[in-house]
Amino acid sequence: MEAGPSCRLLHGFSGHTGDSAIGYGIRYEYGIFDQQIRDGWQVESTDKWLRFGNPWSLERPEDVIEVKMGGHTEIHTDAQGRFKVEWIPKRRVRGVPHDTPIPGYRTNTVNTMRLWAAQAVESFDFGTFNDEILPAPWQIKFRLRTSRRFFIE
Repeated sequence: MEAGPSCRLLHGFSGHTGDSAIGYGIRYEYGIFDQQIRDGWQVESTDKWLRFGNPWSLERPEDVIEVKMGGHTEIHTDAQGRFKVEWIPKRRVRGVPHDTPIPGYRTNTVNTMRLWAAQAVESFDFGTFNDEILPAPWQIKFRLRTSRRFFIE
């Protein structure tokens, strides 16, 4: 599991004290990495720890939040003539919590490890992509990957 240190901390906490706790972390889709030694060299590859799902992890759609990033502010006055500053975010992503129970050792306490997954709020913005706001090499790589993905595979 990607959040190994958090899991060990929660397990230890409930096992020694019997108190309740909750741990938070990021639910990485591919984990940190797998390590192998090839021809005497360390080689890293993605750790696909969620490829078969996680039967202990419970998605909590009722607790989804929207995370806003970047952007700018706009100044205006409201209907009552009060000065207002409004933040207009450039990007948004959905934070989706997944809870995993962490039982303590020789205790009735079960703590929760909450890992947050990121999901797109909207589908891909082809207008921004086609306006070449992204660097040209990245666009070429993206187009090659998506062409292969949709037409070759």
